[in-house]
Amino acid sequence: MLETGARAGEVVAPLLADVDLAGGTVLIRRGKGGEDRTAPIGPHAGRALDRYLRARRGHRLVDTTALWLGDRGKEFSYDGLHAALKTCAGVAGFHPAPAPAHSRPPLAHSRRLRTWPDGR
Repeated sequence: MLETGARAGEVVAPLLADVDLAGGTVLIRRGKGGEDRTAPIGPHAGRALDRYLRARRGHRLVDTTALWLGDRGKEFSYDGLHAALKTCAGVAGFHPAPAPAHSRPPLAHSRRLRTWPDGR
């Protein structure tokens, strides 16, 4: 994502045929504004994709056209990407701070107004 500048939805969407490792590019379909574009793949991402593609050959869904193979026969989704990034961040020792109290859902605020006499 970082090397291509792709958005999360664009990262989960490519087909296997959209990746050109030899040319160092990936086709991003229906990006911002609904336009297709070609994005460069840097050397680090290229090596990681090469390792992934070799490992992919042994997956039971190898004949699927999608680049990323999901779990339990499903396509890799935005939610799957979010979960994978969260797991990797935890393994790397990055733990984001909890959300501030003011970002609680509106339900908490409305419940408080109904239960506390002074609305605090």
